[in-house]
Order: sequence, then C-alpha cells, then structure tokens
Amino acid sequence: MSFTAAPYLSSLTHADNGSEAFWLRTSDDIRIRVALLRAKNARGTFLIFPGRTEYIEKYAIQAAFLCSVGFNVVTIDWRGQGLADRLLPDPAIGHVGSFSDYQRDIDAVLEWIGDLGLERPLYLLAHSMGGCIALRRLIQADDISAVIFSGPMWGIYFHPATLWPCKFLRPINQQQGICS
Repeated sequence: MSFTAAPYLSSLTHADNGSEAFWLRTSDDIRIRVALLRAKNARGTFLIFPGRTEYIEKYAIQAAFLCSVGFNVVTIDWRGQGLADRLLPDPAIGHVGSFSDYQRDIDAVLEWIGDLGLERPLYLLAHSMGGCIALRRLIQADDISAVIFSGPMWGIYFHPATLWPCKFLRPINQQQGICS
C-alpha cells in the first residue's frame, strides 16, 4: 500500500511526542490520516479508534503512555473526521454514506500496519463511536487480541417518551441496513 506524509499538528497537543502522520487511501478511494508512534523493542501495536468529531492529536497523551510501556501506537482520523477527506462540500458535516464504510478505513490501516511490519499482537483502545466501529470489526474478524472500550455508543438509554418516533422509523432503518 502506498502512503505519503501528512501533517501532525503537535501544536494541538502542547508537546511533540514524536508521532508521524501519513495519508492512506481506502478501497473506495477516500483519503484518511493515520499517526504512528513507534516504541523501542515494541511488544505489540495499539490501535486507537477515536469517537465522532475527534482527531488524532487528541490522543497524544494516551499514545505517549502506551509507547512508554512498550507499544507502537496507530491512531486514525476516520473518513469525515479530523483531517480525513470529507464526503460533502460542507467540511463541518462529518457525513458517512454507510456506517459499514468505516470498516474500509480499518482495512486500509491494517494493510498498512502489515506492510510496515509493525509488531503483533494488535490491541485496541476505542472511544465512543470508535467503540461501535470496533465492535463491528470484532464480530467480523479475529485479528485483534484485546480491546479497551471507553464510553462505547451502544445501549444508550432514552426516556420512553422520546422513543415514539422510532417505531415509525424502524422499518426504514432496517431496509437500509442501519440496524444490522
């Protein structure tokens, strides 16, 4: 897989932790950004899956900690998030065509990790929407050895009075595969 250098905005982190950033292309030709922080004598590689509207640099402290205890760290800007390609003309809208498209982002990152020969096993830290994306990956493949979920987006409680529109929307959502 080909990749090129991308900006890493260390000014957002108030420290330069040594991360490098790269542009990757997904199978549907969307440009995503990844960051890599390499550990000396790494004993594995941690993937960080941010939540919605988040970006690579937000996780600089976590990446530095994981690196300090012997892990390479790869963090991703999902399509429509951070500095990755936007799918609509308005860059403020973090649109995605289908939630399953995020799996293409993961596939590109894992191919890149393999091409670089980063140490295995793979571990995952997933926050919020990143947790939902990670769970789908875990259901489909067994290439991740262990996962930490932080505030994953499932089992969200809604007051019963706010759920009445859902009974009308459910058939539409199921037809589009949103609830699958």
